[in-house]
Amino acid sequence: MATARVERRLAAILAADVVGYSRLMERDEPGTFTRLKQLRHELVEPILARHGGRFVDLKGDGAIVEFGSAVEAVEAAVEIQRAMLAQDAELPEDWRIRYRIGINLGDVIADGGTIYGDGVNVAARIESLCEPGGVWLSRSIYNQVRGKLDLAFAPSGLHQVKNISEAVETFRVALDGAGPGPAPPRPGVHAPRVSRWLTPAMGALMVVALLVIGAAIIGWQVWWSSGEMTGASLETRRVAVLPLANLSDEAADEYFSDGMMEELISRLSRISKLSVIARTSVMKYKGTKQDIAEIGRTLQVGTILEGSVRRAGDRVRITAQLIDVASQAHLWSEDYDRTLKDVFAIQSDIAKQVAEALQITLLANEQEKIKQQHTIDPVAHNMSLKGMYFYNQGGVALNESRAYFEQAIERDPGYAMAYARLADLYLKLQWFMPVGEAYAKARAAAEKAVELDDRLAEAHSALATVKVFVDRDWSGAEQEFKKAIALNPSSALAHAEYGHKLLSAVKGRYDDALAELRRAQELDPLAVYISMEIAYVYYHARQWDQAIAQFQRTIELSSKSPFPHLGLGQTYAKLGRFDEAVSELDKALALGGTSNYFKGTRGWGLGLAGRTDEARQVLRELQEAAAQEKVDPVTFAYIYSGLGDHERAILWLRKAYEEGSAETIFLRTPSWDNMRSDPHFIELMHDVGLATD
Repeated sequence: MATARVERRLAAILAADVVGYSRLMERDEPGTFTRLKQLRHELVEPILARHGGRFVDLKGDGAIVEFGSAVEAVEAAVEIQRAMLAQDAELPEDWRIRYRIGINLGDVIADGGTIYGDGVNVAARIESLCEPGGVWLSRSIYNQVRGKLDLAFAPSGLHQVKNISEAVETFRVALDGAGPGPAPPRPGVHAPRVSRWLTPAMGALMVVALLVIGAAIIGWQVWWSSGEMTGASLETRRVAVLPLANLSDEAADEYFSDGMMEELISRLSRISKLSVIARTSVMKYKGTKQDIAEIGRTLQVGTILEGSVRRAGDRVRITAQLIDVASQAHLWSEDYDRTLKDVFAIQSDIAKQVAEALQITLLANEQEKIKQQHTIDPVAHNMSLKGMYFYNQGGVALNESRAYFEQAIERDPGYAMAYARLADLYLKLQWFMPVGEAYAKARAAAEKAVELDDRLAEAHSALATVKVFVDRDWSGAEQEFKKAIALNPSSALAHAEYGHKLLSAVKGRYDDALAELRRAQELDPLAVYISMEIAYVYYHARQWDQAIAQFQRTIELSSKSPFPHLGLGQTYAKLGRFDEAVSELDKALALGGTSNYFKGTRGWGLGLAGRTDEARQVLRELQEAAAQEKVDPVTFAYIYSGLGDHERAILWLRKAYEEGSAETIFLRTPSWDNMRSDPHFIELMHDVGLATD
């Protein structure tokens, strides 16, 4: 018997989801239903008709609409969002209705009036990423509409989404930018009419008729059939743990409150259905009185966990409360008054209560994970908390951090987490001690951490970093990063370090690097180093405009960091904009505390700009400094490269490699493009383990 032929076609798919639908229905179900019905017939359906849209499926808080044209789909989405914005502009905040719209162009399978396939699924995933009131597009839609519409678009990143193997690249429509308002009626189509009795509040609510009427008629069989969470629930399950207030009598106990916050982040990250903001971003709110709603908007979270810690002797009192950002209602709160040895049980209970409050059923392995203790020795744990406190301060405090981690390991030789952190620490200490010694101790600590606990994500991440910087074992490093991410998908650090490794060590995998870094940024949105690494992806890919824009965004995140100014200066130099380049390199040097590395890159910029006398003066200053202190040979290579002396530049890069300088894994950077064809440079690339072009 012949198999029936499957009907396929290319379609533009619009997926929409209501923000706040349940709240509106709970407030006034009959009135909301009636008003939504009228708005659907009088406003939404005429807009879709003008643009050739066809309802495929409806649900109480979502809809799928098919279009034969990408341009028509985007025009319809923009028109609906702008009409909605205009109608509820004067309403109180809690009455305003917003919904997300995602649009994708893809091949679909048609079955009667319903369509299936990745084309639909990708549209649904893009919608879930979109901000309330926004319109996001896939790359395929963007390619079709750019230059054809009077609209502005902005890249919104690469995203790894559920059940889609490849990262999805998205673009945001700037609804407040240039572009037409609602289009005039086409011949034969009547303009929508809204009855005079329809108040602004009623009109605002009724716009979501598109998303609710017909749910009883049409079965929901597309993307929620597998139990996928809606955009609203995704927001709620995106959680920020704010720094815990230190209420102890001793100010020195601040390390303890900071450590409790960090460990709560770690435990909550073990719950697969939660997305937990990393430490770097939440620490920006330490000691501030910023409004919960504002924090939620900045971090794009729907739920916030806050609290306090009071420690006295061997007793500890921890208070915690879980707050819904939208309503600012307390979803759960608890006071714990226990001994220090019960700290781990408190952390586990908080994680469990957060899951229950957010209606998450913990899997058996997740229950086990949130109960896991890295040490049962409270003294060793306390030493580790102090080690992390000084580790996060960086600089000269790293030596104090090392002492505490070593004390923790001395108390508990089986403390895998302390070994993992010690490995990371030694990689940072390479700037303050002999490189060979630092590398050897980093490798030993990382390997010991994995040996003690093969399920510890931090251990595999530390070992991966050792394989990059110490062993130059790119394949082995990638395997370890993948293990770390599999064990803890919410580790912003693992995603960021993996992206960094892909950028520096593997030829041409810019999209993969960007996908990992975008995921890291979702988990740590205010982290300067992640934003800067994204900029360097564009720099390495020679996408100069995108690099400049991203470096500038990074500077907005932190006006005190020298590194984005450094990257911006390097980009300007590659474009021949030498005055701007030197200006940015000057800023980097000023912020970097006269660091020799920043001096070297400034000398490089001066040389490229033809200001050779100034470049040679910087060279003399570095030569004098090298007689008194350690100066990375790469700094000399930079200056000689800028001066066009490729032979000496490569000799200094060779010296850097022989001394184990971490900078030599970045030989793919455009900064060395002027030497790339030199046989000695090609030989060096081979020795470092970087495949040549």
